[in-house]
Amino acid sequence: MGERAVLPAAAAAAGISAAMREGCCIATALTCGRGRCAQEGDFCVLGIETSCDDTAAAVVHSNGTILGESKRTQDELHANWGGVVPGLARDAHQAAIEQVVEEALCNAAMAAKDVDAVAVTMGPGLEICLRVGFRKARDIALAFDRPFVSVHHLEAHVLTVRQSDPSIQFPFLVLLVSGGHCQLLVAVAVGEYKMLGGTLDDSLGEAYDKTARMLGLDVGGGGGQVLEALARSGDPLAVKFGVPMKTRKVCWAAGLGRGGDSLSRCSLTPPPHARMVTSLPAPRLSKIRTATSRLRVSRQQCALRSRRRGVTS
Repeated sequence: MGERAVLPAAAAAAGISAAMREGCCIATALTCGRGRCAQEGDFCVLGIETSCDDTAAAVVHSNGTILGESKRTQDELHANWGGVVPGLARDAHQAAIEQVVEEALCNAAMAAKDVDAVAVTMGPGLEICLRVGFRKARDIALAFDRPFVSVHHLEAHVLTVRQSDPSIQFPFLVLLVSGGHCQLLVAVAVGEYKMLGGTLDDSLGEAYDKTARMLGLDVGGGGGQVLEALARSGDPLAVKFGVPMKTRKVCWAAGLGRGGDSLSRCSLTPPPHARMVTSLPAPRLSKIRTATSRLRVSRQQCALRSRRRGVTS
């Protein structure tokens, strides 16, 4: 199962631009900017995102304003396969990329020659999908002699926090929850991150997807979405699940997928649907409690370190 972004893909593309906007390389990259907005501290970036199953692009001003964006999803394409099929995803990206980029530029009332730089997700993600975005970004950068900036996918998610709320200052604590990644980080500065912990086996998104598949649910749009919808009519106390590693004062977590495995064995006896609906909130809450408990430990550790250094958090 490919990674599914917590944020909409268009917002992730904006995050890519945010990473570039924040990055120290931007000063030299844009000193000779030739775009419409190229001035000191005033520029526009085209961000492109094709890391998994959404094709997205956004034009972002250096003040953080999203001037234009566009996105194509592939949920229906992968619905019958129980997850993202890389080859199909790549072909869909190739079919959509030109129009998506053109729409983002059109919504920003700009042309490709007007942007001051081009940023693109370079990983992690599905390699054959990432290649589609890379080639489009490279072609634009070469055609108009613009700086080309490759951005780490997860770093873009982290920096999107400051894209949404510029008042947030470094350092800050980050709970990064995504389909293939679940990490607790301290963002010290752009390009400087301290990893406090993460999942030792299944990430939160993978656990949701596996649970949905075990229960025979439609996971074309992501296991989390279908479990969330069905769990709303259930009883969170129907099945008791513990929180793995609850007593350990560490930031690492494990066992997020065990609740789904146990639930699949107890829920698929007749009548399956009634028992499943009743029981579904239990493993969902267990996963959330696990992530919450690790976040609480991380905050305690950060506060302790700050006190030792005489820094007010």
